Amino acid sequence: MVWQAGGQLCAWQDLCVHRGTRLSLGRIDGCTLQCPYHGWVYDADGRCVRIPALEGKPPPKARVRTYRALERYGLVWVSLGAPAQEPPPFPE
Repeated sequence: MVWQAGGQLCAWQDLCVHRGTRLSLGRIDGCTLQCPYHGWVYDADGRCVRIPALEGKPPPKARVRTYRALERYGLVWVSLGAPAQEPPPFPE
């Protein structure tokens, strides 16, 4: 799943860590994304910052798997691992 949070490009596994719902069905609100199932809210770094049914901070392990993403040449490039190099140049 790819989305923008305040101009920052975010690439995530399309899976809420709570119940496995597709986050791509959720709602973007500024720099956060809210899961459509139980309303967990994640920041641009994939950390859960709010659980509606919980008072206090969410546990640190409540985070979405994120991937490196960048935009070049009008395309979005996502690396599922550690990239060995930058995207290749595409002369016009």
